[in-house]
Amino acid sequence: MIICDKLTYELLEKYGHRKKIGRLSVLTNPKEEIIYVVPMDIEHIDYAKEILNTENIAYLFPFPLIPSHIHFDGKKKQEKIIGLITGESGLEQSMGKIHTHTSLNKAHNLIWKLILEGEVPIGNITKNRIIFDYVK
Repeated sequence: MIICDKLTYELLEKYGHRKKIGRLSVLTNPKEEIIYVVPMDIEHIDYAKEILNTENIAYLFPFPLIPSHIHFDGKKKQEKIIGLITGESGLEQSMGKIHTHTSLNKAHNLIWKLILEGEVPIGNITKNRIIFDYVK
């Protein structure tokens, strides 16, 4: 597992551009306040199974991991954060309504804290939202 406690340029270089240029994908455990970076070559649902050490995740509610996508732009080692979307990935699209408002809000706030305390500056924020479509 790749645990993230500080947003760095090195992290963006190594794990950024996952499925889309300028995107770093993470899974947050809001209860334990742990943020995991999603590697380039794995789907959210498979990484969640790895983190939770189980194949049977369908029964978990509220789901203990919340996806977020940190968007960034700029030249290498000069990137700026331009957005954050929380609450939607292939995991939700396949499993449906698996989150609570509280867990989504806490995860989103934890990611903002990670961003604000990191070395990558904030640019012109174009996206900052939580997707509540998968709330039960």
